[in-house]
Amino acid sequence: MERVMRMLDLDPNSKAFRILRSLVRAGRPLSVREMMQLPGMECDTPGKRTALYRSLTTLQKMKVVMAINEPKKTKYYSDEARVRAMIAKQRADKLKELNRQKRYLMSSKSRLEKLTSKDVEAMATHLVSKFTEKKRQVGQVFMRGESRLLRLLHEQMMKRVRRGDTLRISVAWGEGGFFAEVEVTMRMLKRLIERGTTVKILGPHRDQIDSKIFEAVKGAYTRLKRSSSRIEIRLRSQPVKTYDAFLKNHEFGILIIGYNPEPLIQLIPYDNNPELLSDIAETFEDEFTRAIPLWV
Repeated sequence: MERVMRMLDLDPNSKAFRILRSLVRAGRPLSVREMMQLPGMECDTPGKRTALYRSLTTLQKMKVVMAINEPKKTKYYSDEARVRAMIAKQRADKLKELNRQKRYLMSSKSRLEKLTSKDVEAMATHLVSKFTEKKRQVGQVFMRGESRLLRLLHEQMMKRVRRGDTLRISVAWGEGGFFAEVEVTMRMLKRLIERGTTVKILGPHRDQIDSKIFEAVKGAYTRLKRSSSRIEIRLRSQPVKTYDAFLKNHEFGILIIGYNPEPLIQLIPYDNNPELLSDIAETFEDEFTRAIPLWV
Protein backbone atom coordinates (compact mmCIF):
# COMPACT_ATOMS: atom_id res chain seq x y z
CA MET A 1 0.00 0.00 0.00
CA GLU A 2 2.80 2.44 0.87
CA ARG A 3 4.42 1.79 -2.52
CA VAL A 4 1.20 2.85 -4.29
CA MET A 5 0.97 5.93 -2.06
CA ARG A 6 4.50 6.95 -3.01
CA MET A 7 3.52 6.57 -6.68
CA LEU A 8 0.89 9.22 -5.92
CA ASP A 9 3.57 11.45 -4.29
CA LEU A 10 2.06 10.74 -0.87
CA ASP A 11 4.74 10.02 1.72
CA PRO A 12 3.11 8.82 4.97
CA ASN A 13 6.39 9.45 6.85
CA SER A 14 6.74 13.10 5.78
CA LYS A 15 6.24 16.07 8.10
CA ALA A 16 3.08 17.12 6.24
CA PHE A 17 1.41 13.74 6.60
CA ARG A 18 2.36 13.43 10.27
CA ILE A 19 0.46 16.70 10.74
CA LEU A 20 -2.46 15.39 8.67
CA ARG A 21 -2.58 12.19 10.73
CA SER A 22 -2.71 14.22 13.96
CA LEU A 23 -5.56 16.40 12.67
CA VAL A 24 -7.65 13.42 11.53
CA ARG A 25 -7.07 11.58 14.81
CA ALA A 26 -8.01 14.67 16.82
CA GLY A 27 -11.42 14.82 15.15
CA ARG A 28 -11.67 18.54 15.89
CA PRO A 29 -10.01 21.78 14.76
CA LEU A 30 -6.56 22.39 16.29
CA SER A 31 -4.51 25.56 16.61
CA VAL A 32 -0.81 25.60 15.77
CA ARG A 33 0.04 25.78 19.47
CA GLU A 34 -2.07 22.67 20.13
CA MET A 35 -0.34 20.84 17.28
CA MET A 36 3.09 21.74 18.63
CA GLN A 37 2.23 20.04 21.92
CA LEU A 38 1.30 16.72 20.28
CA PRO A 39 3.72 13.79 20.72
CA GLY A 40 6.29 13.41 17.96
CA MET A 41 5.63 16.82 16.39
CA GLU A 42 9.23 18.05 17.04
CA CYS A 43 8.83 21.84 17.05
CA ASP A 44 11.68 22.68 19.43
CA THR A 45 13.64 24.94 17.02
CA PRO A 46 12.63 27.96 14.91
CA GLY A 47 13.42 26.01 11.75
CA LYS A 48 11.13 23.13 12.72
CA ARG A 49 8.33 25.54 13.63
CA THR A 50 8.73 27.20 10.24
CA ALA A 51 8.52 23.76 8.61
CA LEU A 52 5.21 23.17 10.45
CA TYR A 53 3.68 26.32 8.94
CA ARG A 54 5.03 25.40 5.49
CA SER A 55 3.51 21.91 5.77
CA LEU A 56 0.12 23.35 6.75
CA THR A 57 0.24 25.63 3.70
CA THR A 58 1.01 22.62 1.49
CA LEU A 59 -1.89 20.63 2.96
CA GLN A 60 -4.27 23.54 2.43
CA LYS A 61 -3.21 23.81 -1.23
CA MET A 62 -4.00 20.09 -1.56
CA LYS A 63 -7.44 20.90 -0.08
CA VAL A 64 -7.06 18.15 2.50
CA VAL A 65 -6.83 20.62 5.40
CA MET A 66 -9.22 23.50 6.00
CA ALA A 67 -8.28 26.68 7.87
CA ILE A 68 -10.91 28.01 10.28
CA ASN A 69 -10.37 31.67 11.17
CA GLU A 70 -11.52 32.38 14.72
CA PRO A 71 -11.41 35.84 16.39
CA LYS A 72 -7.97 35.44 18.01
CA LYS A 73 -6.43 32.45 16.26
CA THR A 74 -6.61 30.20 13.22
CA LYS A 75 -7.41 26.53 13.63
CA TYR A 76 -6.98 23.68 11.16
CA TYR A 77 -9.26 20.73 10.48
CA SER A 78 -9.34 17.56 8.38
CA ASP A 79 -11.35 14.35 8.27
CA GLU A 80 -11.57 11.05 6.39
CA ALA A 81 -13.77 12.48 3.62
CA ARG A 82 -11.18 15.14 2.81
CA VAL A 83 -8.44 12.51 2.76
CA ARG A 84 -10.44 10.37 0.29
CA ALA A 85 -11.04 13.38 -1.97
CA MET A 86 -7.34 14.29 -1.89
CA ILE A 87 -6.24 10.76 -2.83
CA ALA A 88 -8.76 10.65 -5.69
CA LYS A 89 -7.40 13.94 -7.07
CA GLN A 90 -3.78 12.78 -6.73
CA ARG A 91 -4.70 9.59 -8.63
CA ALA A 92 -6.34 11.54 -11.45
CA ASP A 93 -3.41 13.98 -11.70
CA LYS A 94 -0.87 11.14 -11.70
CA LEU A 95 -2.73 9.30 -14.48
CA LYS A 96 -2.68 12.45 -16.62
CA GLU A 97 1.04 12.84 -16.00
CA LEU A 98 1.76 9.19 -16.84
CA ASN A 99 -0.26 9.43 -20.04
CA ARG A 100 1.73 12.50 -21.07
CA GLN A 101 4.96 10.61 -20.34
CA LYS A 102 3.70 7.61 -22.32
CA ARG A 103 2.99 9.77 -25.38
CA TYR A 104 6.43 11.38 -25.08
CA LEU A 105 8.17 7.98 -24.78
CA MET A 106 6.31 6.55 -27.75
CA SER A 107 7.19 9.59 -29.85
CA SER A 108 10.85 9.42 -28.77
CA LYS A 109 10.99 5.71 -29.53
CA SER A 110 9.59 6.33 -33.01
CA ARG A 111 12.15 9.08 -33.75
CA LEU A 112 15.06 6.94 -32.56
CA GLU A 113 13.94 3.98 -34.64
CA LYS A 114 13.97 6.17 -37.75
CA LEU A 115 17.62 7.24 -37.28
CA THR A 116 19.94 5.96 -39.99
CA SER A 117 23.68 5.28 -39.83
CA LYS A 118 24.24 8.55 -41.68
CA ASP A 119 22.28 10.43 -38.97
CA VAL A 120 24.47 8.85 -36.28
CA GLU A 121 27.63 9.86 -38.17
CA ALA A 122 26.41 13.45 -38.57
CA MET A 123 25.62 13.72 -34.84
CA ALA A 124 29.07 12.37 -33.92
CA THR A 125 30.74 14.95 -36.18
CA HIS A 126 28.67 17.75 -34.62
CA LEU A 127 29.49 16.60 -31.07
CA VAL A 128 33.23 16.36 -31.72
CA SER A 129 33.21 19.89 -33.17
CA LYS A 130 31.72 21.13 -29.89
CA PHE A 131 34.70 19.74 -27.97
CA THR A 132 37.02 22.22 -29.68
CA GLU A 133 34.84 25.31 -29.23
CA LYS A 134 36.00 28.01 -26.82
CA LYS A 135 33.95 28.50 -23.66
CA ARG A 136 31.44 31.35 -23.77
CA GLN A 137 32.32 34.32 -21.57
CA VAL A 138 30.14 34.49 -18.45
CA GLY A 139 29.44 38.23 -18.48
CA GLN A 140 30.88 41.72 -18.51
CA VAL A 141 30.99 41.91 -14.72
CA PHE A 142 34.07 39.64 -14.83
CA MET A 143 37.60 40.59 -15.85
CA ARG A 144 40.46 38.31 -16.78
CA GLY A 145 41.65 36.29 -13.81
CA GLU A 146 38.37 36.49 -11.88
CA SER A 147 38.09 34.11 -8.93
CA ARG A 148 36.21 30.86 -9.40
CA LEU A 149 34.07 31.75 -6.39
CA LEU A 150 32.73 34.90 -8.09
CA ARG A 151 32.02 32.96 -11.28
CA LEU A 152 30.16 30.36 -9.23
CA LEU A 153 28.09 33.03 -7.45
CA HIS A 154 27.18 34.68 -10.73
CA GLU A 155 26.05 31.39 -12.26
CA GLN A 156 24.22 29.92 -9.25
CA MET A 157 23.03 32.87 -7.14
CA MET A 158 23.18 36.33 -8.70
CA LYS A 159 21.06 35.39 -11.71
CA ARG A 160 18.28 34.27 -9.35
CA VAL A 161 18.07 37.52 -7.36
CA ARG A 162 15.36 40.04 -8.28
CA ARG A 163 13.89 43.35 -7.08
CA GLY A 164 12.61 43.09 -3.52
CA ASP A 165 14.81 40.10 -2.62
CA THR A 166 17.20 40.10 0.34
CA LEU A 167 20.64 38.59 -0.17
CA ARG A 168 22.39 37.56 3.05
CA ILE A 169 26.14 36.92 2.79
CA SER A 170 28.33 35.57 5.60
CA VAL A 171 31.94 35.32 4.43
CA ALA A 172 35.56 35.26 5.46
CA TRP A 173 37.77 37.86 3.78
CA GLY A 174 40.78 35.67 3.09
CA GLU A 175 42.75 35.05 -0.07
CA GLY A 176 40.66 33.50 -2.85
CA GLY A 177 37.37 34.36 -1.12
CA PHE A 178 34.50 36.76 -1.74
CA PHE A 179 36.66 39.90 -1.50
CA ALA A 180 39.74 38.47 -3.22
CA GLU A 181 39.05 40.93 -6.03
CA VAL A 182 37.40 43.88 -4.30
CA GLU A 183 36.51 46.00 -7.32
CA VAL A 184 35.00 43.03 -9.20
CA THR A 185 32.94 42.07 -6.15
CA MET A 186 31.74 45.63 -5.59
CA ARG A 187 30.66 45.97 -9.24
CA MET A 188 28.62 42.82 -8.83
CA LEU A 189 27.02 44.12 -5.62
CA LYS A 190 26.33 47.50 -7.27
CA ARG A 191 24.39 45.76 -10.04
CA LEU A 192 22.31 43.88 -7.50
CA ILE A 193 21.51 47.07 -5.60
CA GLU A 194 20.53 48.88 -8.79
CA ARG A 195 18.25 45.92 -9.52
CA GLY A 196 16.40 46.64 -6.25
CA THR A 197 17.98 43.95 -4.07
CA THR A 198 18.84 44.49 -0.39
CA VAL A 199 22.30 43.15 0.48
CA LYS A 200 23.50 42.30 4.00
CA ILE A 201 27.11 41.19 4.46
CA LEU A 202 28.40 39.72 7.72
CA GLY A 203 32.18 39.70 7.87
CA PRO A 204 34.67 38.23 10.35
CA HIS A 205 36.14 40.01 13.35
CA ARG A 206 38.52 42.83 12.45
CA ASP A 207 41.49 40.84 13.79
CA GLN A 208 40.75 38.09 11.25
CA ILE A 209 41.01 40.42 8.24
CA ASP A 210 44.24 41.30 6.42
CA SER A 211 44.82 45.07 6.70
CA LYS A 212 45.27 45.51 2.95
CA ILE A 213 41.98 43.74 2.14
CA PHE A 214 40.20 45.62 4.95
CA GLU A 215 41.22 49.05 3.65
CA ALA A 216 40.32 48.11 0.06
CA VAL A 217 36.84 46.85 1.06
CA LYS A 218 36.25 49.83 3.31
CA GLY A 219 37.12 52.31 0.55
CA ALA A 220 34.95 50.60 -2.08
CA TYR A 221 32.09 50.21 0.43
CA THR A 222 32.27 53.91 1.32
CA ARG A 223 31.84 54.88 -2.32
CA LEU A 224 28.98 52.44 -2.80
CA LYS A 225 27.23 53.46 0.42
CA ARG A 226 27.09 57.09 -0.67
CA SER A 227 24.75 56.19 -3.53
CA SER A 228 22.56 53.55 -1.87
CA SER A 229 21.23 52.46 1.52
CA ARG A 230 20.38 48.99 0.23
CA ILE A 231 23.74 47.57 1.31
CA GLU A 232 25.22 47.18 4.77
CA ILE A 233 28.42 45.48 5.87
CA ARG A 234 28.97 44.54 9.50
CA LEU A 235 31.81 42.74 11.28
CA ARG A 236 31.45 40.11 13.98
CA SER A 237 32.15 41.34 17.49
CA GLN A 238 34.23 38.25 18.36
CA PRO A 239 36.52 35.94 16.34
CA VAL A 240 34.69 32.74 15.37
CA LYS A 241 35.12 29.88 12.92
CA THR A 242 32.18 29.44 10.57
CA TYR A 243 31.31 28.48 7.01
CA ASP A 244 30.66 30.94 4.18
CA ALA A 245 27.00 31.21 3.23
CA PHE A 246 25.00 33.02 0.56
CA LEU A 247 21.24 33.05 1.06
CA LYS A 248 18.46 34.47 -1.14
CA ASN A 249 15.49 35.19 1.13
CA HIS A 250 14.57 31.76 2.59
CA GLU A 251 14.42 30.16 -0.86
CA PHE A 252 17.91 29.19 -2.01
CA GLY A 253 21.34 28.98 -0.46
CA ILE A 254 24.97 28.22 -1.21
CA LEU A 255 27.35 26.97 1.47
CA ILE A 256 31.11 27.20 0.90
CA ILE A 257 32.36 24.29 2.96
CA GLY A 258 36.04 24.94 2.31
CA TYR A 259 38.73 25.68 -0.26
CA ASN A 260 40.86 22.84 -1.62
CA PRO A 261 42.14 25.07 -3.26
CA GLU A 262 38.92 25.77 -5.20
CA PRO A 263 35.65 26.35 -3.33
CA LEU A 264 33.85 23.21 -2.15
CA ILE A 265 30.18 24.08 -2.44
CA GLN A 266 26.78 22.79 -1.45
CA LEU A 267 23.70 24.15 -3.24
CA ILE A 268 20.54 24.13 -1.13
CA PRO A 269 17.17 24.67 -2.88
CA TYR A 270 14.29 25.28 -0.46
CA ASP A 271 12.46 22.07 -1.39
CA ASN A 272 15.50 20.00 -0.35
CA ASN A 273 15.97 21.39 3.14
CA PRO A 274 13.62 24.18 4.27
CA GLU A 275 14.57 23.79 7.93
CA LEU A 276 18.28 24.29 7.23
CA LEU A 277 17.64 27.43 5.15
CA SER A 278 15.35 28.87 7.82
CA ASP A 279 17.88 28.18 10.56
CA ILE A 280 20.71 29.77 8.54
CA ALA A 281 18.61 32.89 7.89
CA GLU A 282 17.53 33.24 11.52
CA THR A 283 21.07 32.67 12.82
CA PHE A 284 22.39 35.24 10.34
CA GLU A 285 19.87 37.88 11.44
CA ASP A 286 20.68 37.27 15.10
CA GLU A 287 24.43 37.61 14.51
CA PHE A 288 23.96 40.56 12.15
CA THR A 289 22.02 42.45 14.81
CA ARG A 290 24.89 42.01 17.29
CA ALA A 291 27.63 42.74 14.74
CA ILE A 292 29.50 46.05 14.43
CA PRO A 293 28.74 48.22 11.37
CA LEU A 294 31.73 48.84 9.14
CA TRP A 295 32.54 52.50 9.69
CA VAL A 296 32.22 54.70 6.60
